[in-house]
Amino acid sequence: MRQFDFLATWDDSWRIVEALLEMKGVSLIPDFNYSEPEPQTVSELSQEVRDKLQQRAQLFIWSDSFSLHPPVLKRIEGRTSGVWYSVTAQEGGPCLSLMLPACYHDGGHLNLASGTLSCQKLYLNPNSGNWEPPTIELVNGFKQIVRLLKNSFLQRHQLHVAVWAGKNAIHEIVENDARVHGYGLD
Repeated sequence: MRQFDFLATWDDSWRIVEALLEMKGVSLIPDFNYSEPEPQTVSELSQEVRDKLQQRAQLFIWSDSFSLHPPVLKRIEGRTSGVWYSVTAQEGGPCLSLMLPACYHDGGHLNLASGTLSCQKLYLNPNSGNWEPPTIELVNGFKQIVRLLKNSFLQRHQLHVAVWAGKNAIHEIVENDARVHGYGLD
């Protein structure tokens, strides 16, 4: 599995999501629980979408250049709340997964956690029924988005290891003693 980890505040994350929304041919599908087997495509970063993403911070990235099939939603039987549907990254697509860093305040401190852009090791091709490795187009899409993140939103910052972090996250670490989770710092 290809994976790129980074630190970011919510403000850093919103800038990243807005940049992805501006990419030609890219669709963002949040990993929400859906009442129908039809996913919501995010076209703008409204306050409602921000609020939902702060509760469930995963987005799937679909692109005309690397996604060959529509999203697949799995039916989930709830114990008390009936039936809902959830997007699966392993089927359809292929797609990329973006887990936004779930930062939060506790005891007057900002707590930063890692966000991740990833690409599944194998995808189920709905036409053949076979598990297949990522296409070269998907790998190139992953690399393109990593370059975008590194060149526009993130900087290398030295903790006990070098990490990629958003500008606001670095400011919070340096100026306001934000706590960093992950990277062996817990």
